[in-house]
Amino acid sequence: MVYYDIHYPENLSGNQLDEYLADGWYRMQQTIFTTDVILKDNKLSPVFWLRLSLDKYAASKKKPKDN
Repeated sequence: MVYYDIHYPENLSGNQLDEYLADGWYRMQQTIFTTDVILKDNKLSPVFWLRLSLDKYAASKKKPKDN
C-alpha cells in the first residue's frame, strides 16, 4: 500500500475516529492513514474504501433492491 499520511494514535475516541473517517482517512488495526492506491505485482491499482452504516445493515444472500 502507498500511504500519503499515516498516524499511530495511542488513544482515539469514537468521535475523533468519525472525524478522521469523514475526512477520508482509513483505519486498519491501530493505524489511521490516507491512500488511494496499492502496489500489487509492481502495478499501482486504485482502491475504494467504503463506509457502511451498520445500524442500517442486514446480512443477506440476496442482491439489494435499487432505491
